Amino acid sequence: IGISHAVAKKARNKFLFRKFCAEHGIRTPEFKLLTSKRNLKSIGSKMDFPLVIKPAYGASSEYVVKVENQDDLANIYDYISKNIATSTDTVFMDGLEILIEEYIDGDEVDIDVILQNGKIKFYSITDNDKTNEPFFVETGQSIPSNLPAKDQDALVLLAEETLEKLGVQNGIIHFEAKSTKHGPVPIEDNLRMGGDEVNSFVKGAWGVDLI
Repeated sequence: IGISHAVAKKARNKFLFRKFCAEHGIRTPEFKLLTSKRNLKSIGSKMDFPLVIKPAYGASSEYVVKVENQDDLANIYDYISKNIATSTDTVFMDGLEILIEEYIDGDEVDIDVILQNGKIKFYSITDNDKTNEPFFVETGQSIPSNLPAKDQDALVLLAEETLEKLGVQNGIIHFEAKSTKHGPVPIEDNLRMGGDEVNSFVKGAWGVDLI
């Protein structure tokens, strides 16, 4: 059963997803769409560093960079805005907008979900190893998760609440989040099966074939 274009667009666009979360009472960091270099001067007074800058459309953590100060922000924005192009990656055919948001400090996880009629029928939580900041390309993963059971339960409830409010009833979902000292925070809600090795290691750990 498919997912409507309107719902998919909210999840696919990182700015629209943050906006959706803010409007529906789901924890989200401060965020802003950068429409030009003129926006940068006001960022430091409105948002606390460190920050994360990323394309609103993107994949595989491409051009996602941690920003420590105002000078970093200007330099990194220049680099990203000059280099993202549909000629190098067709993922940007949906748009070249750039988003900035507060850095979320915590343990990053992936939650792979089988959702049927609005109910989670299966889930698997994978711990992500620390990335080599300021970049966020994955360096390793561990399944099953080593987080305390209460933190895992809170993450699953967050994923379920977000999917319910989005109006997603059926699908194989790859939900990315961070477990923080203040509770779980969503990063992305991918309305598709996780890529790369996800199907293989979920099958290896739990005997469940997501396909």
